[in-house]
Parts: sequence; structure tokens; C-alpha cells
Amino acid sequence: MMLNMVQNIIKSNKKPIFKLKIILDTVFPTMTKVDDMTSIDDLYDRASQAHDDDDYKTAKDLYHQVLDIEPEDKYTLRWLADVYLHLEDYENAIVYYERTIDVLRKGLDNIPLDSDETLAEHGVDKADMDIIRIHAGLDLSRFSLKPDRPENTENTDDDRLDDGDFYNDYGLSCYELSYTLRAVGLYVSGLSLEDNATIHSNLGMALYQLYQEGEHEAAQDTAKWWVDTYPDNLDACHIGVAISGGQAPKIANADYVAETFDDFAEEFETKLLNDLDYQAPTLLYKKMQDLFPNGIDTPYRILDAGCGTGLCGSWLRPYANPLIGVDLSPKMLDVARDKKCYDQLDTSELTQWIRENDPCHIAVAADVFCYIGDLSDILMAWSHNSIGGEKSGYLLFTVEYETEPVDGGYVLCPSGRYRHNHTYIEDVLKQSDLKQIALDKVVLRYEYGEPVHGLLVVAQS
Repeated sequence: MMLNMVQNIIKSNKKPIFKLKIILDTVFPTMTKVDDMTSIDDLYDRASQAHDDDDYKTAKDLYHQVLDIEPEDKYTLRWLADVYLHLEDYENAIVYYERTIDVLRKGLDNIPLDSDETLAEHGVDKADMDIIRIHAGLDLSRFSLKPDRPENTENTDDDRLDDGDFYNDYGLSCYELSYTLRAVGLYVSGLSLEDNATIHSNLGMALYQLYQEGEHEAAQDTAKWWVDTYPDNLDACHIGVAISGGQAPKIANADYVAETFDDFAEEFETKLLNDLDYQAPTLLYKKMQDLFPNGIDTPYRILDAGCGTGLCGSWLRPYANPLIGVDLSPKMLDVARDKKCYDQLDTSELTQWIRENDPCHIAVAADVFCYIGDLSDILMAWSHNSIGGEKSGYLLFTVEYETEPVDGGYVLCPSGRYRHNHTYIEDVLKQSDLKQIALDKVVLRYEYGEPVHGLLVVAQS
């Protein structure tokens, strides 16, 4: 499986539940009629319903009709921006997010917006502002102002313009256009208003992209702030640590991996195969053919370790009886299940599964061990719980390749994946009483137009 390599897989808290808008007399003292039968409220309600029904073109046209009457309706501006985001018209989305902010800031022109006092009044931590302003040149107070809510009113269903969703969605538009510094600033702004799981995830991807763009100091400093501020957040504790260069865990947190892959299970194969030229399953298949050039007489009990959506399932099927897939992500397994290649699919951590289940003849792990730094536990488990023999006991796997000497033999990279060096793999195989059959340098996929180098390993118990 891959993690955070698909940089345009991003998340949004959508869609809001729309209800009839109530326009406050204090904000809009007059109600303009479109005609004898249709009021601005009617238009807004129809636009909201179309929006909720995913009819974005109709919603866009109706929202624009509302703005023809009330150009500074903050609710219409905000949800028109959201419609443009859904339509992937990110330039116009940004225009309407900005217009929303302009309306919200009216009446504050004479206030020193970047003062500590003003920021505090609007729920913005000064540290949030300083982190981004120093490195990104952004005035965070531009984005983090909460709109004033009228008191003692029923107008509480404005879909929370003052929570993190607004800044998350605005950040998505900037991220898609590679305005990465701006996106990071918006995500940090959103977190200052709401500890929001979606924003945490998107911030991690934006920081990785920022790092890839060469803004190492800004990415690392913001990641360090993130880890320090949210020490219990799974994204911060993995991607944040990876980017900031903090003390890396020996293995990626299982809940973090499961949640991340659940989020883009449906798009996983399309992105990997079409956008990244993903090669690991094909490379492992060729190695299996080398091991069994004449096929097999008796099918083996085979484990597809970290099977994901089942990219290895179709070519493993002729060799297997049974074919068992194990993965941390239930939603990835749902996709694999639809392929009808597997006799058994289990949601489990791999080392635990190997130790607690009947031994297998062969195991294959395509880009799974890049989420495990210290491989000794899982290799020892395989060594002790596999079915050995002249043509059995094989473990085939790939890892990302670290060319430089590093302490411990592996390193957690800003991508959130581990890289292992050649010497470490040789040593850990020996320590696990596994015979090295092959250790080949390969290209696993491409990211940002550059090859991702790896090692293809075949070991035997």
C-alpha cells in the first residue's frame, strides 16, 4: 500500500445540510422581490436544494441570481465558492472565498487586525500566525477572522462559517492550484478554530508537497509546531514527525494507516496505476514466474500481506489454494472483495496475523514494508510460522531504497514512508534465519516525475 504519495487525494467535510436561509433584518434590512412569486429566500432555498442534490450547475446559476440581488450575502458567497470547488473550478472558488472574507471583515477596517488582542478576540493563537507569517509571508489574520454571530436569533444553521470547514475548503482550492504556502496557512487557520480531523489530514499532505517544492524550512518548522500542539493526533504524530525530522517510531501507527487508506480506497488503483505508473505488483509477479517457470503442480496456501485493493490477487490466484488477503483498511478490503480473487480476507496487523494463524507456503508484500521501519519482528514471525520446503517458505516483498548509510539501517522520510538500505536488509534477513534468494534494485513508481527506487527481495525460510 501507499501513503500520501497520491498528492491530489484530499478531503473535504462535505456536504452541509442545507435549510431555508433566514436573512437577518440587521444585516439585510430590505427584502427585494425577484417577481411576484419568487423572493430571494426562494432562490436561495432552491440553490441550497440543488447543491444538496449534487446538481452543482443549477446551484451555481441560482446562487448567482441571489448575488445579483444581494451582492454581499455572505452565505451565498460561501456556498457558491463551495460549488465551484465541487466543479473543480478552483480559480473561481478562491474568488468567492475571498469575497466571503471581505464581507465578514467589513466594519473592522479601523482595527489593527494583526495585533495580539484582535487575534485573541477572534480565536486565533498568535503562535499560529507567527509560524506561517515568518515563512510564508502570509497575514494569517486575513483568514482567521470569525464572523460576528447575532445573539438571540434562530439563525444558527448558517453551516458554521466560523469553524474549520471554511478554511479547509478554501485550502483545498489553493492546494489544487499549487498555492501550497497559502493552503498551509489556511489549514493552520482552520485548526486554530477547530480541532478537525480532515484538516489535520490535509495539512499533512500540504506540508509534504511544500517540502517537495523545496520549502524545507517552512515545512519542517510548521510540522514541528503541529506535532508540539497536537501530540495525540495520528497525522501529526506520523507525517508531522516525518517532515519535522523528529524521533521516528519503529513502525507506522496501525490506526493511522487504516484511516488514511480508508479515505481513498475507491480511488487508490486509478491514482497509482494511471498517475504514478505503479510497478510493484508486476515486478513481484515476474519474480514469482522466475521461481516457478513451469507453474505449480499443487496449489499453495498463499498470504497476500497488506493486500490493499487486491492488485496482486489476479496473478496470485493460479498459484493459491487458499489465497488469503490481510490488510489494516476495511474499505480497501471491500474493493478487493469485489474482485472475487480471494478465499479469505482479514482485517489485521500483519505480524500478529502471521503469528496467530495457520502457516502459509508463500507470502507476498507489495510496498507494505515501507510502513514498517524495524523489519525484525515481521521477518522473525515469518521465519517461525511459514511452511518451508524445497519450493516453499518464500517471502517476496518490496521496500523503498535508502542509498545513504543511516543509523539503524532505515529512515522515516517526509512522505511518511520508510526507506531501508541494502546492508540493513541483508543483515535483518540473516538475523531472522531467512535465506536471501534475491535482492534486486528496481523502480517502484514515479512521484513528481522522478523515479522512486526500491529493492525487490526474495527470502526463504
